[in-house]
Amino acid sequence: MVKTVSIAASQSGKQQGSVANLLYPPASYLDCVYPFTSLRRAWEYCRRSQRKHFVAHLQVRRLLAYDRNGSRVSWPNSYAMRPARLSICFYSEADNVEMWGSVFGAVTAYKDIEDGHMALVRASFREWNGVIQLGDLELLPSHYIGRVVPRYRANRRLGTKDKLEDLAKDALSSSRQQAVATILQQARTDEKTLLHAADTGFHSLEAVLCALHAPISLEEADLAKSAAKKLSVAALLLSRDRFLRRPSEPRSVIPNLEPNLSIWEERLPFELTSDQKTAIREICSDLAHHQPMLRLLSGDVGTGKTMTYLLPALDAPVS
Repeated sequence: MVKTVSIAASQSGKQQGSVANLLYPPASYLDCVYPFTSLRRAWEYCRRSQRKHFVAHLQVRRLLAYDRNGSRVSWPNSYAMRPARLSICFYSEADNVEMWGSVFGAVTAYKDIEDGHMALVRASFREWNGVIQLGDLELLPSHYIGRVVPRYRANRRLGTKDKLEDLAKDALSSSRQQAVATILQQARTDEKTLLHAADTGFHSLEAVLCALHAPISLEEADLAKSAAKKLSVAALLLSRDRFLRRPSEPRSVIPNLEPNLSIWEERLPFELTSDQKTAIREICSDLAHHQPMLRLLSGDVGTGKTMTYLLPALDAPVS
């Protein structure tokens, strides 16, 4: 298949990607504002809300390490040996409940955890041999407590999740105005116009960035994610409008191409496909317009792109 695409969409799509470097929303958020200290309440929360995971601040009662053969090894003395499994007994003092959980392979994060330590964990409940245990264990930094923490996903175009996190931290800590200025420069518009076009409900871009990357609640995070998407779309549409309003160039008009093309088509040893004919008509229409053509011809290898632009090019000097 071969087709033509207006560069207005292509350019503004590229521009949208640039703007999205700062407006790119996190993949998810961790609600660590009030982590659970009661396993019973965490259980009720997951059952009632039908959420799989929860965040809790629990005491580590006991930690057992095992090698690949299933033999017990000492911890943390065995850390250098990279134990294959850690079994951890967590205790919630609020309801006097103990519950075990296991970590397989990725034990690096637990190297400083010992019996009696408090740990902030993200986990889920699961049943194993008729016993409820903690699964999907993830040890979280203690400074997450009291915060809604954004979680970023690596993006081939925008970079690793660490790069995105660093970009957001820098934008919020020391260069908010510069971050806003960068967005407006890339969008080639002013803040009032962009906010009005997006209709986000936020009074400033700075407020959107703060709510997106450092929200005070999950509700604010959801509003910011929606606003970021609206802003990216608004930047795309504003770019399209600017393209459509580009100045006319009467000298660029090349009229009456289509009638003469049939002469060239008859000389071809093959018949053009319907896609080629459609693309040629669109090119001829653009060339006959008073605004200079700016169009992308796209198609897989062997679909006839060369012939699609070659026929109008051959006829243009004649016309």
